Amino acid sequence: MLRDKFKLNLNSKLIKSVKSSFLLTIARGSTALLTAIWLTICARSLAPYELGNLTLIIALGSIFTVLSDFGLQSAVAIDVAKHFRINFLMIKLVIRKRLILSLLSSVLLIVFYMISATGKDIVLPLIYAITFFAISGYNTLSAAMRSLNRVLPQVIIDIAGPAFLLVIGTIFIKLGFGLQAIVGIYPVIKIVSFMALYFSSHKYFGEESIDELPKLKLKNNWYYGLANLFTYIYSSIDIWLVALISGSAISGRYAILSRILEVVMIPSLAIGQQSVVHAVNIDSDRKNLHDVIKLSLLAVLSTLPAVAFIVIFAHIIISFIFGYYILGLSSVLILLMVSAPAGAFILSTSFASSIRSQKIFIYSYGLGLILNVSLNLIFIPFYGSFGAAMANLFSDVVLALLVLVALMKNSK
Repeated sequence: MLRDKFKLNLNSKLIKSVKSSFLLTIARGSTALLTAIWLTICARSLAPYELGNLTLIIALGSIFTVLSDFGLQSAVAIDVAKHFRINFLMIKLVIRKRLILSLLSSVLLIVFYMISATGKDIVLPLIYAITFFAISGYNTLSAAMRSLNRVLPQVIIDIAGPAFLLVIGTIFIKLGFGLQAIVGIYPVIKIVSFMALYFSSHKYFGEESIDELPKLKLKNNWYYGLANLFTYIYSSIDIWLVALISGSAISGRYAILSRILEVVMIPSLAIGQQSVVHAVNIDSDRKNLHDVIKLSLLAVLSTLPAVAFIVIFAHIIISFIFGYYILGLSSVLILLMVSAPAGAFILSTSFASSIRSQKIFIYSYGLGLILNVSLNLIFIPFYGSFGAAMANLFSDVVLALLVLVALMKNSK
């Protein structure tokens, strides 16, 4: 009887989500490895200010990519998860709206980059801004495919892109090409990725009438958009603040260490993205809430082996990445690793908690963001990148507690 009670149903949404999360984790793990190799080559080959400008533009790009979404991508994911099909008319409408928002993202990228970068080369953000328009299509389609648990095309594309960046980028560096040519690789990858995903996902499209389309006005999705915007600002604003206060050279090194933290939390991100399958019905089925909690615990546990390894060998890792040991950076890396379990919980539960209690979630992330920025402004002038790591740890712990409250609201 106990055996029957605990027997796994391979057709259950939870098992499918875990499988999809596993595939996405493999993809992101491979992507992270390739990206880590690429950034290590950059750290060893580029001047400190060039490394800083490159990592700065990538960090700002991740923030303003979300601004070009503003909840539309989440609306697609929820609609597909509810009806288990891709509404092609909805996809076209969402991409059209996101292309318009991409213009705003491009302007903000240029402004924020020019405020904080060393050298003030406006061509770099102009080139990188092209990625916003390609990402508008790619991220919309990938969200729809994840909600169908059809993640294999994304897995292949997400590995191929960084591999291309590593090969071509390394060739450009060895041939002495400038930073503009290196940055130009990024939009090319995103454009090709969108085209590849489109051709591999179109068989799942279903044409429906205009009357069947859900409302896609920004005001109807503002809470998802604001939640996503807070999430990405929270995760990348420290790099921009370090560049603004301490300079691009220091922010470049800090960005590399932050990338290591992102690698550690790759499984958490994959699990969080798959939780939409359970989160959309979380109020009607208490089991879905339990599934989200189980997935979040799995996300936290998944960080512990990597955290322990990096903490023990932090000194060696720093020397390997930069080619020589830089005093104080191992302490920054260790402090970032200590924040990983809290960060993993945040990543794995954010989407579910945003659906369960939108206002509390937004207030939570809003408070967490205010705390994060305030602590960075206090600590960075005195402690540099170590101060940014301290701010990250304190604000992650507070935000994890706030997100937990949002998730558990009305769960009794």
